[in-house]
Amino acid sequence: MTLSDIANSLVEKGCRVMMFDLFGRGYSDAPGDLPYDTRLFVSQILLVLASSPLAWTGNNGFNLIGYSLGGGIAVNFAATFPDMVETLILLSPAGMIRPANIGRLSRLIFTSGLVPERLLAWMTKSRLRSPIDNAVSKRRPAATKVQSHTEDKEDFVDVAVQETIDPPEANPTPFELEVVSFVHWSLDHNEGFVPAMMSTIRYAPLMEQQKYWRMLAKRKPGTIAVLIGRNDNLIQREDYEEDALPLIGGKDHVFWRIVPGAHNFPFTHSSTALKAIYEFWGME
Repeated sequence: MTLSDIANSLVEKGCRVMMFDLFGRGYSDAPGDLPYDTRLFVSQILLVLASSPLAWTGNNGFNLIGYSLGGGIAVNFAATFPDMVETLILLSPAGMIRPANIGRLSRLIFTSGLVPERLLAWMTKSRLRSPIDNAVSKRRPAATKVQSHTEDKEDFVDVAVQETIDPPEANPTPFELEVVSFVHWSLDHNEGFVPAMMSTIRYAPLMEQQKYWRMLAKRKPGTIAVLIGRNDNLIQREDYEEDALPLIGGKDHVFWRIVPGAHNFPFTHSSTALKAIYEFWGME
């Protein structure tokens, strides 16, 4: 699924917009010999920019909008190429998810190397095909050191796929059904999808990206916007206000907004997201 509602509205406002799927997602290629880490995804952004016959680079070359995992990647790109990005807009960005909010067993399964790759691929595919159940943990304070083994926690596969699917309600929306249908299509027809997801779970900038977020504090005030859904169970606003906001300069430095909706608010509440973006850019 794409952020087409937001993109089309920006075009109507006179913006030039370029969108792309991350490697292994949608109809994009899935490199099989590289880790899906910051280096790969930052390189992909540069490849996308270079693919256009129009100029996008140079000082303040473009405005960068990133959603969920794309937000975590956008942070790392803007930290690496600060002069190229005029403004940075982060929609429920990954990167600073607390490790305590990810199930310990899930982390062990995907990162220990104890589970054979073929078995892990089968497990991942099965998990992706099943409904995304409501296994999101309650918020944990930063000072919490001891976790109960019986507490429900978000698992790594949920983190990787929940960009557009929130835990389903009794009556899923047509949008949620469409997303589930596309995930199933990818599982059946895109051989690179599951390996890309597994590598993303291991290497992508989902957690512990403090180094990159801290670099954003050097940006000119008013050039960063962060929008988080009020009911987002993945990017928990209290956690980010405690952990991420101070790193990037605080509310005097950053346009920080809590908006209606859950993790998929750019799809379900696109008009609200656009209103905040226009306010940030002074286009109201």
